[in-house]
Order: sequence, then C-alpha cells, then structure tokens
Amino acid sequence: MSGDGIRTVAVIGAGHIGFGWAHVFCRAGLTTRLYDVNSDALGHGYDELAGGLDLFVEHGLLEEADRQRALDRVQATTDLEAALQDADYVQESVPEKLELKRSVFEEIDRLTPATTIIASSASQIPMSDIAVRTAHPERCVVAHPCNPPHIVPLVEIVAGEKTDPEVARRTRAFMERVGQSPITLNKEICGFALNRLQFALVREAFYLAHEDVASIADIDRCLCEGVGLRWPFIGPFMTEELNSKDIVDGLSKDIDENEELWAALGDFRRYDEDDIRKAAEGVQRIMGQVAHDEALAWRDAMVLQLRALKDRAPLLYRRSGE
Repeated sequence: MSGDGIRTVAVIGAGHIGFGWAHVFCRAGLTTRLYDVNSDALGHGYDELAGGLDLFVEHGLLEEADRQRALDRVQATTDLEAALQDADYVQESVPEKLELKRSVFEEIDRLTPATTIIASSASQIPMSDIAVRTAHPERCVVAHPCNPPHIVPLVEIVAGEKTDPEVARRTRAFMERVGQSPITLNKEICGFALNRLQFALVREAFYLAHEDVASIADIDRCLCEGVGLRWPFIGPFMTEELNSKDIVDGLSKDIDENEELWAALGDFRRYDEDDIRKAAEGVQRIMGQVAHDEALAWRDAMVLQLRALKDRAPLLYRRSGE
C-alpha cells in the first residue's frame, strides 16, 4: 500500500456495513481500527468480522494463517480519538441520518489532520450536505458500498461540491487496491446510481404485486432465475449489445416497442400496509421453514462463490480501465 500512502484506516460504526469494511481493509494488509460508541455493538461487529473471515477460509479464498494475520490487524475501540490516531483514511459507516453524519464528520474533521481522507458510506445523502460543518470539506467524499462490502465489491465514489478532485481520484485508486470495484459518479444525484437502478426495479416489482400480475415468489423468480443470471456478468447496456448484432442495431429496431413498454411501466409512488402484508406473506412462502439468519448466511455464501468466479475470469468491467 506504500504507493498510495494509506496504511492505517479507521472504520466509524461497527454495524453491517462497518464490520464489512473492516474485513476489506484488514484482509488487504492495513492496520484497521473499528470504532463504535456502543460496546455491545462493537463486540458484535468484531464477531461478525471474524465470522466473515472464516467464510472466506471455508470457500478457499483465504488461508487460515492469513485469516489470523488479518484479524490481528484489527483494533476494536469505543474511544474515537484512539480510533483516529494516525489514520490515513476514515470510512464513516453510521446510520443514514443527516444530522448524525454531520456531527460525526465534524468531530472526525476536528480530530484528524487535513491530509486524512474522510469517506462516508452514505447510500443517498450527498456529501455536499454532510460536510457543511467541517473545516476541510475538500477532503470529504462519499464511498458508498454494496451490502455486504466484503462480499459485493462495488463502491460508488461521489464527490461533493467542495471535494478536491484528487481526493476522489485517490479514493477510487485506494478502493481498487483493496480489492473493491469502484465507479465514479460525475455529479451528485439523490440515491446515486446504484440505488436509483435498484429502486426502479423494486418499484416495478411492487407495482406488479399490487396489480396481482404475478405472485411475490414468481416476481422474484423472474430475476433470480431469469435476467439475474446475466446481470452478475453484464449490465443493461451490454445486454442490449449481446442480444442483437450490436447495441445500435438492437435499440434502433426496438425503439417503438421500447417506447410503448416504458410508457406502460407502473407509476407506483407509495406502497401501503396491504402491499407490505402481501410482500411479507409471499416472502414467508418462499422461505418456508428456513430462518432469516440461515437465509442470510446462504445468500452470502452463494454471492461469495459467484464473486470468486468473476475474480478468476474478469473479461469485462473489472479490467475496463474506466
């Protein structure tokens, strides 16, 4: 990591996102400080981190000796000042509440030198709103991960109005060096790119369920047994490219059909209690006797195997140079 200058990182918040980030950093060879104001949350986060490393060993992605070395790099603390000492990079991962994030950034800004990068795991809140009370907003940037970040590698790099472009560039380079797959947004927008795409799909799924077009299980099946099998490898634009001679040919032929379909998509602004009940009942039928935690562990194991496959054969995207 010497070329980047980042050797020590602090993760602020030991929840689902925080311990995942700590996993990413310690496995990449960095001294990693995991902080939470709540000692119970901190202990739980540390245990989850250790369990995540065990999962990597189980799937042959990490040697047992390397697992122990990674864990030895982690220092868990409820002392914010101790967590931030000598930190070259800080990853804030507290709950998605604007005032809380503003207060945390203000405190981190006060306790760290101006050369330290302060990144937020915010999923929707723009950095321009978070860094308003900092003395050095130029070193503040959003680095929004997918959940869980130690298994799903995408990270959105989103600069604020006052973010130094070099900070955004360094953050992206740093994410690449710790094994993540960063994208850079050219402008701030509500929900960034990932959640806008995700929630456009969620909205249409709710519309189909609300209109009783198909069952909850069958709507989910459309994705996990259909287009979802392509999406781990190619996105919507590459799908258009490969579904025809090329993307220009495909889109040109289908322009009228696409316009008609897009106009028919559901303008579904808000789901209600009946929609929530219907979704819950449908999900329960999908899960049957499988417990929530068991399903969560199964998801992580399956996604980890898929990520391992993608890492072994990175034909597109991960080597695109974008």
